[in-house]
Amino acid sequence: SCQCFDNFEAMTSQLLTTNEDWMGGVSSSSIGDAGVSVSQLGLAAGLLAYSLQIHFKTIGALSYALFACFFVACADMVCQQRLPWEAEAIAQSIPTVALLQLSLHRLDVLPEIPLSDMVPWWSFLMILILAACGGEYRDALGFSAGIIDGDPLMWFWICVVVSTLVLVAWSRLWVKGKHGSIQKELADILTPKLLIVAAAANAFGEELDARVLHLGGLLAGSASSFPYRYEWFVLANTCHATFFAMQHVAAGFPSGISGGLMVFSWAIFLGILRWWTGGMLLVLVLHFQADVVIFALILYEKKARIQRRNGRCRAKALVEQEPLLQTEPPYND
Repeated sequence: SCQCFDNFEAMTSQLLTTNEDWMGGVSSSSIGDAGVSVSQLGLAAGLLAYSLQIHFKTIGALSYALFACFFVACADMVCQQRLPWEAEAIAQSIPTVALLQLSLHRLDVLPEIPLSDMVPWWSFLMILILAACGGEYRDALGFSAGIIDGDPLMWFWICVVVSTLVLVAWSRLWVKGKHGSIQKELADILTPKLLIVAAAANAFGEELDARVLHLGGLLAGSASSFPYRYEWFVLANTCHATFFAMQHVAAGFPSGISGGLMVFSWAIFLGILRWWTGGMLLVLVLHFQADVVIFALILYEKKARIQRRNGRCRAKALVEQEPLLQTEPPYND
């Protein structure tokens, strides 16, 4: 345990002190290094805090606290005389914008946009602004296909098989079609013709927040190159996966404690794949594939419930008609 504490202390010291190798040879002040770490550590802490309080009313106060952290990060960039679109500011700009998005997540201060339940339009706008700052920003956000062959592709297909089997087993064997509130919300609007479109929109929207903005902000710039980058990746990936899983516990698919553990494990793998390949293509396709399976299971349960209801109606009708038949006079030739 002492060795683990020493490693954590050394990593924290590395984050908060001057190190030219950290910034790729760019000299920076201790204030600048602290600013970078404040943005990214603040985002990591915010994701964990939201995960613990995501269903509590105190989340509003947390949002205001994160909003204050956003202004602190912005003030730090001003003190360093760094413009948000400069390549040297990438490790501050992306997590700072992610802090803003996270703080506004539950405050309901932004205008409502059609289909916002499916696509996070405000996150999309923030990401487009960041992407317009240059190629370094687009690379950090995962605006590339990345590695799509070799071992990553092999693990991609393994995940396709495993996730499909696990989702079907959870739906049909574990909860026996009792999918929770999402079944009622989607059953009325989801049709076989809309399945592919809905799966693509949902996968794209969730990935914008989870792996592009949140994980991208945590791994931006020097966070992927300083000496304790592996330890930092484990922490960052755990924070983003915990937040992603907790959003599914109450009203997702799969849901509940069992569903949360499944989503957490899946998100950990997607985070590793995102970091391993350096792009988002395989991650997006995996999310799309999982959503296709999920929506297909919802439609299957919808059809099964209709058949069961019709069966009960027919049985009830036969029971109600039977006394009438018994009271009819006998038929005489």
